[in-house]
Amino acid sequence: MRMKIKIAEVGGKHGLKSAYALQKALDISPTMASRLWKGNFKQIGIETIEKLCELFKCSPGDLFVYERDLPVADGVRTALRIQTHLTKIADAARAVSELVKGNPVNLPNIESSNDAQSDDTELSKTENARFAPKLPKATDGLLSTVEVAKRLNVSRKSVSDYIVSGKLKATRGKQNHNFVTEADLTAFIESRT
Repeated sequence: MRMKIKIAEVGGKHGLKSAYALQKALDISPTMASRLWKGNFKQIGIETIEKLCELFKCSPGDLFVYERDLPVADGVRTALRIQTHLTKIADAARAVSELVKGNPVNLPNIESSNDAQSDDTELSKTENARFAPKLPKATDGLLSTVEVAKRLNVSRKSVSDYIVSGKLKATRGKQNHNFVTEADLTAFIESRT
């Protein structure tokens, strides 16, 4: 079950065309205006509801709609879970393919993926762990800054500082992520002792 707000619909009927216009009309923060306009909220204060009702000259019932979740058959639920897993497996396969070609990639974080928004498609952590493909941590001697931090027993920030200062050589990958070769890490460790 989910409560939804119809600000964009009601606002459109009253001449508001955007979250910015709503922000100015209600004198609220840009973040709150955007969340209200898009319907992405967890809670709304009574004062905000009162402001909306005064602005649109309506009652709270005109602003909200209650959508009931329909029961999903077990077969449909299972199909949704399988589809979610297949998508994750395809993403992992693409990442492995790029790694084999020698291209640095941002490996997908399969364990904490938030792709599915509803309880019907979101898998429990045990199910995720059971179905998640096991990806190599590094290929061709390339290590992420997280892996380097673990090996050096320091924070990721410290690793970034070493890279920026030039003490640790790194290669820029896609999306500006740093990768360190095994050889560069070994040289860095030896220079510290």
